[in-house]
Amino acid sequence: MTSTRRDLVLDLTGSWFEDSWVPVAISGVLPVIATLFVTFGQALEDRGDWAWILGGSVLLLVVVGIQVASHQLRKRLRGQELSEVDRLRVAMKDALQRVAELIAAMPSKGKSGQVP
Repeated sequence: MTSTRRDLVLDLTGSWFEDSWVPVAISGVLPVIATLFVTFGQALEDRGDWAWILGGSVLLLVVVGIQVASHQLRKRLRGQELSEVDRLRVAMKDALQRVAELIAAMPSKGKSGQVP
């Protein structure tokens, strides 16, 4: 997947993964259902059993995909937050630079409290 396509997918799914309890619920319920599917097909006697095994495997792959997408989204959001912090730090430093120069240029008071 190209980076622009991947970014588009993350943008579209970002708010859904970030603000929703659905991925958490799906990631908790689907493995249980997949385990049941594999349990139903454990005899491996006919094609139906293999279908249960295949269905359980597909569900597990869906869970893995949801987890990977969620991790990538969190990683990208964390990177954006860190870049925002860095920009804010530079802006504050630039804004306070002039104030620091003015403070440095102020005449100092002696111990008596008067300007020398």
